[in-house]
Amino acid sequence: SPGKYKDINGSSACVSCGTGKYSSNFAASSALACISCPDFSDSPMASTDVSNCSCNAGYSPDGLTCHACPAGSFKNESGSKSCSPCETSTYTSFSSETACYACPQNSWSAVGSISQDSCLCAAGYYMGGGPFYCTACLPGTYKPNLGSHDCFQCPAGMFANFSGATQCISCPASSMSLDGSALSVDCKCNLGYSGSSL
Repeated sequence: SPGKYKDINGSSACVSCGTGKYSSNFAASSALACISCPDFSDSPMASTDVSNCSCNAGYSPDGLTCHACPAGSFKNESGSKSCSPCETSTYTSFSSETACYACPQNSWSAVGSISQDSCLCAAGYYMGGGPFYCTACLPGTYKPNLGSHDCFQCPAGMFANFSGATQCISCPASSMSLDGSALSVDCKCNLGYSGSSL
């Protein structure tokens, strides 16, 4: 029967074509009747047709050909599924990947990113602890946008009293602080005004 062969005379049973092979021949008399699946695909034992060959994980079908998933995409199981793009905050740098890699903590990348270089520090974080390590902006500084640039000092009249600030807080009316202020008590009443500690 198809998917099998028998290469000796007698009453012995037919032998199934092994995994990764198929045969549509009836009464095959040699293992040579079992044809290998196309590159980067596999099939169960005793397969009878090339359509039983499924692309491996990391490869996507195009007709009878299996193509490697390009960088920025993955396929985590065998079968006829297409490659999927890496989700936000993940990436793959190489083809035929079965999973995407997570960006470093506190960083973000767009869908389909192809490199760890695509992982940019989140707002409130900067690349300060070495390559691909996003560190929270110190009190008195802020960073409003995605990117790996440095944090900015809070301008005069504002402060940031916690790490990882994305914006600074305005001093109360009729008070002022110096650049880079980290505490509300850094806001001092203007000349001609008085008040309790903030």
